[in-house]
Amino acid sequence: RTVDARKSNELENLESYEYNSYNKFWFTLKANFDLDSIINAVESNDTLEYSKRDSVYMSIDSLINRQHLFLSESATLKKYKKPGLSYEKVLASRISGLQNPLFVSLATDFQPFTFYEPIISLVEKDYINPISKGSLNKYEFFIEDTTFYENDSVFVISFEPKRNSFNGLTGSIGIVKGDYAILFVDAISADVSQKTTISILQKYTKIEGHWFPQQLNTDLTFDSLDFQGATLKAVQRSYITNAKVNPPLAKRDFGDITLDLGNQKGYEPIEQFRPFELDSLESN
Repeated sequence: RTVDARKSNELENLESYEYNSYNKFWFTLKANFDLDSIINAVESNDTLEYSKRDSVYMSIDSLINRQHLFLSESATLKKYKKPGLSYEKVLASRISGLQNPLFVSLATDFQPFTFYEPIISLVEKDYINPISKGSLNKYEFFIEDTTFYENDSVFVISFEPKRNSFNGLTGSIGIVKGDYAILFVDAISADVSQKTTISILQKYTKIEGHWFPQQLNTDLTFDSLDFQGATLKAVQRSYITNAKVNPPLAKRDFGDITLDLGNQKGYEPIEQFRPFELDSLESN
């Protein structure tokens, strides 16, 4: 029933919509070494057990706990009108270490805005959607729980490919019974041999009778890259606010430009778009 209801729940089939997004993207490191054993070696006063490599590990751990390697923020206004007209304007942008932003982080940089297309593209790689037509022949599904959202039931269902003969995803999805719409989806690439692990999370909320994305998370772990015992990780967080369903938009509101970077001198302060304050790692 969720597969059959895809068209009625897909945003692209609305006459129009608009929303604001706040997007945060950063690079960080994830330690692959046992820091406790290194500390024990230091405290034992046995210099033979404490190597130059351990000294590097201590420095890496100090960096990981102090700051991210890179951070960018942006805020945009997105408008859409059927069929396929879109316009997104950058309202604010900030990049660590740079006065003039060289690029802008967007909510759809690494994953689609919704999880209803038959093919889900994640970082330029295509995966078969577990709620696409014919997916019952490709995926295994298991009802893990039944919970509630407001006055409706929610089926929590896990999924995984039946075989590794296609690009598939594994994870869980929450389906709201009333509309057979997605409440959340938490998925990761099923191919463990990939050099980069891709995981996504989408959360939805009901606005004016339609289910609209509320939050989009993407985590990229570059497993094949080793930085002195640590793995590089890229993280994207996008938060959707002020969503409007079927606002009165005209064709003249759209042109050839789909992404308007605007004038950097006219950008608004990024602080006013943050859903919450930066933590110490982000601030540093």
